[in-house]
Amino acid sequence: MITVSVCMIVKNEENVLARCLNSLKDLAEEIVIVDTGSVDRTKEIAKKYTDKIFDFVWIDDFSAARNFAFSKCTKEYIYSADADEVLDIENQKRFLKLKQAMLPEIEIVQMYYLNRSKNFNTTGNFEREYRPKLYKRLRTFVWEDPIHETVRLWPVVFDSDIEILHMPQSSHGIRDLKLLWKTARRSVGLPIEEKKEWKELEENKGKKQNRKFLEIAKQNGELWEAIEQNEESKETIEYKKIEFSKKLHHMYAMELFITGSDQDFLDAEEFFSLSQEQTFRTQEEVVEAACVCARAARLQGNISIFFKNVVKLMAVGSCSEICCELGEYYFLLGDIAEAYLWFYNAAFETESVLDIHTSQELPRKRLLEICKKNKQWEEAAEWEKQIQEFTNAKVADY
Repeated sequence: MITVSVCMIVKNEENVLARCLNSLKDLAEEIVIVDTGSVDRTKEIAKKYTDKIFDFVWIDDFSAARNFAFSKCTKEYIYSADADEVLDIENQKRFLKLKQAMLPEIEIVQMYYLNRSKNFNTTGNFEREYRPKLYKRLRTFVWEDPIHETVRLWPVVFDSDIEILHMPQSSHGIRDLKLLWKTARRSVGLPIEEKKEWKELEENKGKKQNRKFLEIAKQNGELWEAIEQNEESKETIEYKKIEFSKKLHHMYAMELFITGSDQDFLDAEEFFSLSQEQTFRTQEEVVEAACVCARAARLQGNISIFFKNVVKLMAVGSCSEICCELGEYYFLLGDIAEAYLWFYNAAFETESVLDIHTSQELPRKRLLEICKKNKQWEEAAEWEKQIQEFTNAKVADY
């Protein structure tokens, strides 16, 4: 039977941490908790389950924190968990069976991820999907093929039947969008607000506290460079350049459409305008950027920029997001017939690329409103029926 380290990064999770760890404590030989700056009872609760608790200075980088956490694990496999996840009794049994039957060549195990909070999803285009959750800590490279042999590069992945319940009690949307905004701007050299960590170091010149901060910072590895600049031991923290990947580009645009406020779109417009001009961006990324920029331009009343992005997108195809934007533009302009056309296209003639709701209930709600304005009661009843069907389907999923 394999051995497993449960590995978590946490911050202010006192409301959900015990629930998570109670569902995992009998499944693992080791629990590793990395705290990124809790000011509540999170660490106190964690101590009831493990003595392997580490501090990590937050540097706006989840990967850095998880890499640090992984480095503290010692067992054969690492189960990466979030505090708002739960394994129920049935899936705890499945997990134990997996431990007993695991083949040694398996390097990653995927598990079903089930959203169980319809109000707090920031990337809610799915209710159930596979995610990699269990990782072999040390990978052995092997040669393949009897002639012209090569080293196998891709990991051996097993798709399990284990289901993880994602049960958040609050939305991470504000946190995620703030970090995405900072990361995106840093990647293209745009200015960002002065970091809180920099301000604290500037204000606190006491050697004792600075050195304690420096000691913790050094645990973070290469992502931080802590430098003594003068005899007063004034330390600064230097962020290394960040590349904004295709995945992050998609996630940023998607989270904007699913959970972003009008101001979030306005804040994001400068980056997505620049990203459209980056020669390495794919057609899919240009479409995502055009959707964001079109929304921002419409909100600002900048009609020329709005249609510039619409036309750019239409040149390579269409999507329900841009159809909804056109529908909203004409609806607010008072051109109800044209608005109806574009909302109808969003609902039936196109597919979503960022927010599935732009092809489901969102355009239908506007179509319903238009029919009521025009006193088309029979058609309005049909839109109400379709909206209710989407609502019922979501309730059934939960």
